[in-house]
Amino acid sequence: MAHDHQNIPSGGLSLSLAMTDSPPAPPLPPKNDLGALPPASWFQEQFLQAGIAVALGGISVGLYTSGRVNLMLAPKFHAWLLGGALVLLTVAALRLALLIRMAAKVRASLAKGKSSQQAHVHGPDCHHDHHESPAETTHHIHGPGCDHSHGDTHVHGPDCGHDHSHQWLPLQVMVLAIPVILFGLNLPNEAFGNMKALDLDAYSSQMESVGDKGSADNVSFLQLERAASNPEARSLYEGKSVQLVGRFVGDHDKRFTLIRYKMNCCAADAVPLNAAIMVDPESSGRLDYRYWSNKWVEVKGQVRFLKSKDGKSFLTALILKAKDSDDLNKTDTWIRETVPDSPFLTE
Repeated sequence: MAHDHQNIPSGGLSLSLAMTDSPPAPPLPPKNDLGALPPASWFQEQFLQAGIAVALGGISVGLYTSGRVNLMLAPKFHAWLLGGALVLLTVAALRLALLIRMAAKVRASLAKGKSSQQAHVHGPDCHHDHHESPAETTHHIHGPGCDHSHGDTHVHGPDCGHDHSHQWLPLQVMVLAIPVILFGLNLPNEAFGNMKALDLDAYSSQMESVGDKGSADNVSFLQLERAASNPEARSLYEGKSVQLVGRFVGDHDKRFTLIRYKMNCCAADAVPLNAAIMVDPESSGRLDYRYWSNKWVEVKGQVRFLKSKDGKSFLTALILKAKDSDDLNKTDTWIRETVPDSPFLTE
């Protein structure tokens, strides 16, 4: 095999032109219905990405149906999550169906010899001495911009029809697989981090005596927290018996903190809401805080507002008027275990 090359300078660059007296080679065989055949690595990448999309959509539906979406998003976004998941599943399923159809056509074309021929197809200016038999010939198609130096190196031109983007595939897979991995690790879950009991040293323990003003139904954490900063609301709620649900935090036998989190949009913007729960000072009851610690509980108590020692603010508190320790810990009157619909409050 021999090539005669003449270097012609053009704008500081050299173009290598093959000079020959031989007649031009026959044109390339016609392409099949699929055009240029994509490599197997392209199919692998597309199937992998479509599979991850199916996994993401399935996980989103699973979070919605299991209720774990409550740990991540406010209810107003739940329908959007479900709708987006269904659209993603539909698109991914259509993509998978198309890929399977394309792969079947490629396989059929290769089997029939329409798209791949066991021959070395030459460009018009490429001249080789052919000594090998047809059975030993390798299928080697030159793209219009593919430059080969027929030594040990395979050099690609700028228009060579090779896909050089596969080095990004591991990074793409890692990013897309993060939600799948978190779901497999049972995250998110209901565990709250860095929960601390309120420091009541900044508030006065002296409270004026108030009578029993009856019960107030459906009073929320947010209402009582807002009432602490409003004199009229404090007057309205103080002395009434209410029920609140929250997480028990504390290691004292006469008081603890009831914690709930308020979510505006998602779990990342949740802020803690705290209520001080105190056993009536006149009661002999003692909390079994080791048993109750970190559990979801519903408490019933009389609303009081503790005044800060500097007189500038108030803190909502509930007073548990239990008779004794058994009445406090072993009946459902003042405190009992419960399971909230969601660990977060949204309104």
